[in-house]
Amino acid sequence: MAMLLGGLAYYLKWQEISTASLLFRVHNNFTSVVLLTCSIIITANQFVGNPISCIVGHGLPQHVINTYCWITSTFTMPDAFSRQGDPEIM
Repeated sequence: MAMLLGGLAYYLKWQEISTASLLFRVHNNFTSVVLLTCSIIITANQFVGNPISCIVGHGLPQHVINTYCWITSTFTMPDAFSRQGDPEIM
């Protein structure tokens, strides 16, 4: 049994692997910068401007309806009230 497993020692020995090539380092840094930049842009969209603005009828507070639209991921379309046609299509 020792003779059978003794041959595996050659394949199972510890080997140093070097992935520190110039191309790998550039790719690693570039990918990190691109992902961080995209994350900042997407996050900034929530804090700059008005990301959600639902159309509110009279008598309802605007901030309450906008919070509801944000939580439920819904929106209103400005021309939805003036459309005519089959209700199943809309």
